[in-house]
Parts: sequence; structure tokens; C-alpha cells
Amino acid sequence: MSEELLKIQVKNDQQLVMARDLYKGLGLKGRFSRWVDNNFGLFAENQDFYKCTTSTVVNNGGHLPLIDYLLTIDMAKQLAMMARTEKSKQYREYFIELEKKWNSPEEVVKRGYAILQNENTRLKIENHQMKPKALFADAVTASNRTILINDLAKILKQNGVQIGGVRLYRWLREHGYL
Repeated sequence: MSEELLKIQVKNDQQLVMARDLYKGLGLKGRFSRWVDNNFGLFAENQDFYKCTTSTVVNNGGHLPLIDYLLTIDMAKQLAMMARTEKSKQYREYFIELEKKWNSPEEVVKRGYAILQNENTRLKIENHQMKPKALFADAVTASNRTILINDLAKILKQNGVQIGGVRLYRWLREHGYL
């Protein structure tokens, strides 16, 4: 790929660039806020762009908060074409190249694999959290009649859960079983 013209961020499986960086890179003149007002109405917030806050250092060393926007590559490409500056074509080609790389089979498989790994980890954690409830359900199901809490605690102990009748009763109340 050609040199990196803008810093690319990836959030929620989407490539994004900062609007102020694109504005500066295109060599646009005038106020950033006016450029936003004139151009962003063509796009949908929280779909094509996301409002965010950045900061800049001022003369006394303090920080001044600035409103900025994260743009999708599609929106950034369209804004670059609409700008009609000397750098517009270069940025447009850069974004097209980014999209091609992002959508290449290798990259799609890589992202899919990462999603599967995250889902697998989430399910393992959920399974671990559900284990006590499953043991309880198994113990209750194994009983052919009503059972006293102390007797249930004994059955659970036989299945590897170290808990007495009082603690089991308290746990059942706290977790909404009783």
C-alpha cells in the first residue's frame, strides 16, 4: 500500500478516520465547523460518522476540548472527491486501496476468526457461570420427591460443591430460586 495518509482506527469492525485529519490533509481552507455544516448533512450520523471529542494543547500548556468526528472510509472517500483540491484524487485512491485490502479474502477470514475467538471466550465464561445452576438443576431432577435444603446440600457435596444447608439456603434466596 502507498504511504499512510491518515491514521486508520478500527472500531466495531469498521475502519474510521478523524474528520479534522482529513480536513487538514486535503488542504482545505476556512473553518472546520463550516466545512462540517456544509457537507455532513448529506450523511447519516451514527452510520456514516460518529461525533467525538478530542483536545488540543493551547499556549499555556492546557488542553482545549474540540468536537471532532470519526468518519467511515466510504464517507471520507466521498468528502475527498467533493473537496476538489490538489490532494483529493490522492486521498480517493488511498481510500479505494484501503477498502480493497480490508475486503480481501485474507483480511475477511482474519476478522471472522477473531470474532469466533471472542465468541468462544464469551461462551466459556458463560458456561463457567452457569455450572452451579446446572449442578443444582441436576440435583433437584435426581430427586423423586421434595427435598430439604440440608439434604440437598449433602447431595451437592457428593457432587463436589462444598456448601452447607445455611449457606445453600442463603445462596438460593440471593439468586432468586426461593
